[in-house]
Amino acid sequence: DIAALPGFYYARSVAYYRQDLYPEALSDQLAAIELGRVSAADYEYLGDIYFFSGDNINAISAYETAITLDATNPWLYYYLGDIYEADGNFDQATINYGQAISLDSEEVTFVEAMANLKWDEGNYDLAIVGFQEAIRINPTDPWLHNSLGDVYYDADDDQAAEASYLMATQLDPTVSLFFENLGLSLRVQEKYGDALIAYSNSLEIDPDGGFSWFGRGATYYLMGMDPEAIADLQKAKEYDIGQDLLELVDELLAEMGA
Repeated sequence: DIAALPGFYYARSVAYYRQDLYPEALSDQLAAIELGRVSAADYEYLGDIYFFSGDNINAISAYETAITLDATNPWLYYYLGDIYEADGNFDQATINYGQAISLDSEEVTFVEAMANLKWDEGNYDLAIVGFQEAIRINPTDPWLHNSLGDVYYDADDDQAAEASYLMATQLDPTVSLFFENLGLSLRVQEKYGDALIAYSNSLEIDPDGGFSWFGRGATYYLMGMDPEAIADLQKAKEYDIGQDLLELVDELLAEMGA
């Protein structure tokens, strides 16, 4: 009877999984395991089902079982690290990301994950080292340079942030966010002319970039160019830029008599 074969349940589970039908996928994979499919890959797949079902506790258990069967698969540790990070257990996330990196130090996904974790912890020094290592592995990824710029910005190293954002814009000049971030790093250094160019480039790519309208308007304000500032800040109010910025916009407009 084909329905009694573990391969049948596994194949049907995968079909359900690909349709995002996780309860059905889970039921069939558990049946497949009960009938003898007990490899590391089977438990890894079981962990994936639990993870995408939102059941992190059972996902951890499944991945840990997979590790007992194959302790050399770095992705299993990465998956555990990802879950622990999402649950706010940064210590366990660090341990598992570190294990993944020790098994494959050239996989940029693992290195970037550790860098992001250190950034979330506020450990900017380790985050910077991590993103620099990720960039060594994949130097042409503009998002890595952008993330490094974000960490530098949070660490109040505006000049280094500028350099990283500039590299991101050079690697991919079609992403408005890179120019927007570059504009911010320039504005806080009082490089207002260059900041205007960056914000204008951002808006040319995405005319609906509310934060770029705000950034350019704020730059005009700091330069004493009130008519231009008023026009941009009023435009920024058309977008969801957050309550704090909206209140600041209103204050600036009132100060300029608009």
